[in-house]
Amino acid sequence: MSTALYELYDSDNPLSIPVGVRAAGYDDGYAAIAWAAYGWARFPDALHITVFGNTDSDIDDVESGGDTPADTPNFASGRRARGKVAIIYVNRSNGHLVEQYLRGAGFTQAEVVLWIGTDDGTEIVTHWIDGTPVYYPVWAVQYLNPSHGSGGHYDRSLVYLAFAPGGGTIGGDMAFTRADTDGLADIVFMACMGDRVRPEDAAVEFQSAYDQIVGAANLRGYFENVYNDPRSVAYRAAQAKIAADVEPVPPPAVIPPGTPITFTGTVSGEVTGSGTTK
Repeated sequence: MSTALYELYDSDNPLSIPVGVRAAGYDDGYAAIAWAAYGWARFPDALHITVFGNTDSDIDDVESGGDTPADTPNFASGRRARGKVAIIYVNRSNGHLVEQYLRGAGFTQAEVVLWIGTDDGTEIVTHWIDGTPVYYPVWAVQYLNPSHGSGGHYDRSLVYLAFAPGGGTIGGDMAFTRADTDGLADIVFMACMGDRVRPEDAAVEFQSAYDQIVGAANLRGYFENVYNDPRSVAYRAAQAKIAADVEPVPPPAVIPPGTPITFTGTVSGEVTGSGTTK
């Protein structure tokens, strides 16, 4: 059973991809015409794929008619220059060669991730066809295509890694763990509601945090959702009322030097006198 964060659809015809799913489209090649015409409007948050090594795109497509394994270091260099992680799409037959070129060019596991195509239902890839272990992190696996049960004129992939805020910034701790999101939930609840997540609510609240921060890759959206939660609104209103009801404490009186004063006190009997302040 896979532990994918979400499913991703890609196609040369964006109209064939169901509305409301995660999608990836094409910046160049023949499919770019359809994506420019109506794909990006239909899926404004879609990931961008290049078949010609365009380093403005998120993903380099290494397959017949696209970039070759030898082209991948150039794409990775361009992404690194932008401070971004390079995503390389490759099938299991060419993956080892791609890794050889990238490793030979000095790219680290923090700079490159792989989108591996199987298209036969295989959801997890740990080794290449020749038995060599996969070296770079596996970002996603394309496990179904139209000929193997995808359900339409599109490919389907399982995405396993989520980028931290910044769009996959190099050095930015690429993926949040469940422990990270649990801790963030506690911090946000403390700030917005005055207390940590209650034990009886933990299962629901922590899962919600994980789904939004990692599954939806939307850390800011999670913060806003908690801040706008009716419980948070009520807590802030109560705090504002408490602040408004508190009588201000006057500052202590300061008597200017030289002011005449009269005092009466008891030591062992009554003492009365007068003088001036110093």
